[in-house]
Amino acid sequence: MDNNRQINQILEKFYKVAIREIEKGNGEVFLRKLNDNQRNWLFKVVSNAESFKAIVTVLTTSLVKKIENPKQDIRYHKNELRGGYSGRTFDTKFITPFFKKYFPRFAMKESGWLTRSIEQPSPFTFKFPGKIRNKEVKRVFLQILNDIEENKADPKNYLIALFILLAREIIRSNSLLSKHKLNFQKKNLTINLIIENLKEHFFTKYKNAGASRLPVIAIYSIYEILLRDTARYKS
Repeated sequence: MDNNRQINQILEKFYKVAIREIEKGNGEVFLRKLNDNQRNWLFKVVSNAESFKAIVTVLTTSLVKKIENPKQDIRYHKNELRGGYSGRTFDTKFITPFFKKYFPRFAMKESGWLTRSIEQPSPFTFKFPGKIRNKEVKRVFLQILNDIEENKADPKNYLIALFILLAREIIRSNSLLSKHKLNFQKKNLTINLIIENLKEHFFTKYKNAGASRLPVIAIYSIYEILLRDTARYKS
């Protein structure tokens, strides 16, 4: 089988498995295949996914590479490292395009390896010098790779679980947005109802970055509506 096709099939296959698991029981049955430490490590990565997209991308790259080539030590992510492979090339060609298709909110523009804290020419061992801002995120990322290489943990289980958690984040966010959208579609829309919805939207404790943009987007949207309905401001 063509290698490119094989890698894309791995991504598509395990993504579909993750979605099926979510449909069956929100993925909880499958997540129990991991031990407590493994689940907690993944939860930490995904709960910080918005701010640390590079880590999510590099972790996915590493897991897919291990599935595609079980003999590869995925901690050695550069060709210049002895026994290494080009993680950046693998990511740019397969992982980031996949994320742009299925997880655009967490996708890098080109590659996770363009991040200074990741591109260090050192293996992803516990001595990795990359200055990842969140020390806990760095720790659990390295723990997962160590678990796979030293404890022979199954990368397939890790990958499916990662996709389950990422997909659940997307679903949760979409549900929250849909709730606000439905509220604004109600008949007899009053000023008080609009203000209540905006306050709830602005002051919800979102786990992800970007909430500070919500007031700006709301004001911009209001201006768009006003300008469309007010002839004196045309052009």
